[in-house]
Amino acid sequence: MKVVIIIEITKIIKQNEYNNYTGFEDKLDFNECWELVKNHIKANNIRISGIEHQEKYLPVIDDKYVFLITQRAWGELMAEVWSVVDNVEYKYSDWAWWTPFEDDKKSEVL
Repeated sequence: MKVVIIIEITKIIKQNEYNNYTGFEDKLDFNECWELVKNHIKANNIRISGIEHQEKYLPVIDDKYVFLITQRAWGELMAEVWSVVDNVEYKYSDWAWWTPFEDDKKSEVL
């Protein structure tokens, strides 16, 4: 018999609230969390960069676990979600440092 644990995104917190929660590592399956966060992002039309994820917005799972990943990994997650929805072939680098809607910032960095 397989036991299924129901998990859900309960909120998005600011970076300075991180210490109030526990990291998800070794407690939840990473791939399940990845898919959960992708579904939440799509359902709530969240479009933020990897830097914004690390500095400002962290998904909280079941009011206990924070989903904090690298900005490049966040970029990959966003590219997976929005490539399908927008029918555009995004790369992780389109989302890691900025969003594709911030073209003016790209020229400043490059």
